Amino acid sequence: MPKKMYLHKICLMKILHFYPARFPVTMYGGTPRITQWLAREQAKAGHQVYLMALEGSSLEGVEVIGFPENATSEELDRLVPGEVEIIHAYTYGHKHDFKKPFIITHDRMGMVRDFHPNTVFVSKRHAQIHGSNAFIHYGLPAEEYPFTEQKEDYLIFLALASWPVKNLEGAIRVARDAGIKLVIAGGYRLSLDRRIKSLGVLGDKNKKEWLRRAKALIFPVIWDEPFGIVMIEAFACGTPVVGTSFGSLPEVIAPDRGFVCQSHREMVEAVQKLGQISPQKCRAAAENYFHIRRMAEQYFAFYQEILATGYFDKSNQPRLKSDLSPALNLRYYDGYRPANRLWRKLGPYLNSGYARYRNLTREFTSDEIPSRDLSV
Repeated sequence: MPKKMYLHKICLMKILHFYPARFPVTMYGGTPRITQWLAREQAKAGHQVYLMALEGSSLEGVEVIGFPENATSEELDRLVPGEVEIIHAYTYGHKHDFKKPFIITHDRMGMVRDFHPNTVFVSKRHAQIHGSNAFIHYGLPAEEYPFTEQKEDYLIFLALASWPVKNLEGAIRVARDAGIKLVIAGGYRLSLDRRIKSLGVLGDKNKKEWLRRAKALIFPVIWDEPFGIVMIEAFACGTPVVGTSFGSLPEVIAPDRGFVCQSHREMVEAVQKLGQISPQKCRAAAENYFHIRRMAEQYFAFYQEILATGYFDKSNQPRLKSDLSPALNLRYYDGYRPANRLWRKLGPYLNSGYARYRNLTREFTSDEIPSRDLSV
């Protein structure tokens, strides 16, 4: 067998992915994006791959089975082709009632209290929080991301700006204290500082363009992030990551591709040391460890175990720990400074008004936003 042949080509399977979204994903959408990457990679390896998704979906190389948004569990089960051997489902708002053998990827924090033993988490820390030892890191098709060694003098914050746990305010403070521009992609933030640039929601092409030229991705999350896909997207572009020490970040950000920081001061200092990081090593991490090919091979091993025994690990009994609320569990690091009371009250109104104004004054075709415009 040639060395580069996938191990899972030896035994081809009929695999069905279930995710109640519309494909292909062109804007944001972490888990749906992973779903389409994994399905395409498995099809490329020779497996017969199906995707059950909302009506109107399509995905190259994959047979799509559409269903309406109000479909019941019984209706969904009847749509599963008889030849399917295993179903790969993802955490969503319904109970999994498939009669075929299945595996579940859980990417949320809490949300579910009664986990099926065939539940896989997305990082080691994520699994530990839920009392499990089963996890597979996400991967991506690195070859679809543009790489460059030439970086421009700005940081990029790429996340939902309105979600407090992503800590946009912390990113702004780091950029200001480090004396560097900050580009915000994923929402708007009203600011009179000419070094703060808000782009709103970006399409895939434009997001990659901004990400590949950034000096670093700033990722100052203040919760146990299960797995931030944007971190490995940055690596694929040759862009290092500066982040906190919570959740999966220490597993993803190795010293040769970024900085894991314990405090605001460390994050500011890390920005000053970004010249020490090699873009080639960032790219190598995406090509070797965080590639969708590796993820597909790891899931294939779990599929085989489930088909052979019914479980990939009978000792795996994930649960929601009593001290973990399904609500967001915020973490604070040394030097973290929450917004003052006035901004907490007025900020959301000002930002939402600013966002409406910005959306009205541009054509909502995200990939037409000038990709090199660093002005306000």
